[in-house]
Amino acid sequence: MPGLFFGTLIESATGTSYVGSSVGPDQQGGPKSFQALHSAAASLSSTIKIEVANTPALPTVAGDWVTLGTISLVGSSKVTDGFVSLAPWKWYRGNITAASGTSTAISIYVGQTPR
Repeated sequence: MPGLFFGTLIESATGTSYVGSSVGPDQQGGPKSFQALHSAAASLSSTIKIEVANTPALPTVAGDWVTLGTISLVGSSKVTDGFVSLAPWKWYRGNITAASGTSTAISIYVGQTPR
């Protein structure tokens, strides 16, 4: 039985207005799970988009990406959520589109079952 692949799309992004993304290629085309984790000193809020593309080369234009799902996190201290996708896409990325909170840190992880 093959093992699972795990990766980090964004690790401990800090600040209250961080907007950025990190990209990973599809390793085996299997189902993927995406998880976002946001921690802060008090109340927090963030919006994270998981975006995908099937372009032959790594997309360099924002318009080449499609939103696969959105993770909205609201709470205090530490909040996490995620979702699973069975659809195969060549490229995927985590994109933090909004963040607030004191001493905030956001991470986005991906897990994949190989085919």
